[in-house]
Amino acid sequence: MKNTMLLVYFDVVKFNYEKQWAFIRFIGTHADYDKINADTIKKPKIMNLKPIKSDKDYRNALERLEIIFDAPVDTKEGDEAEVL
Repeated sequence: MKNTMLLVYFDVVKFNYEKQWAFIRFIGTHADYDKINADTIKKPKIMNLKPIKSDKDYRNALERLEIIFDAPVDTKEGDEAEVL
């Protein structure tokens, strides 16, 4: 006889159909899902970011990354470094 385990995960996703975007706000087990309120999931921190569209933007991003490269985890600068 073979033991089979089925893992079921639940998710909470916000959709923008016009842009064809999906924003995954939560993924977890049934037990994890039971502990949250899908309407009040903590919103992500807002960061002042812009897309890199030119060589100048790219150089600026690299210069900024060099400054914040060693920033501690879970700080404003650390989060910014992860995005860059």
